[in-house]
Amino acid sequence: DVFNFLFEKNPKIISSTGKTYRKKEGVEIAFVSASLGNILAFFELSWLTPGKKRDLIVVGEKNTVTVNLISQSISIVDNNTLQTEEIHIQQTNPLMEELNHFVDCIEKKIRSKANGKIGLEIVEVIEEAQKKLK
Repeated sequence: DVFNFLFEKNPKIISSTGKTYRKKEGVEIAFVSASLGNILAFFELSWLTPGKKRDLIVVGEKNTVTVNLISQSISIVDNNTLQTEEIHIQQTNPLMEELNHFVDCIEKKIRSKANGKIGLEIVEVIEEAQKKLK
């Protein structure tokens, strides 16, 4: 859903691999490679990784942006000089923001940012990744 929000399209799954360690079936950790045109994405999904970690890293030609979704902080690193700039954002309660948006959509009869079509497309991407699990 973050990929769709940033690029307004969902990626094509290139490969997916996963493994289970504590259970007899299912996948507890997976690594998924995806692409959208010249954009390459890599997702790490794990129930086993110690600590709660939710990071988004976008690497570009000039800069790399790291978003820590837990602490709600953003840093931008210049790929040539390695100078880092911290972007200060107002911290919010993401679940409350989502619920408020949902209520606004109902009350104002407006289309949600996360509508059923986008949800279906995201489920299709997840299903594609599951089919390619090795």
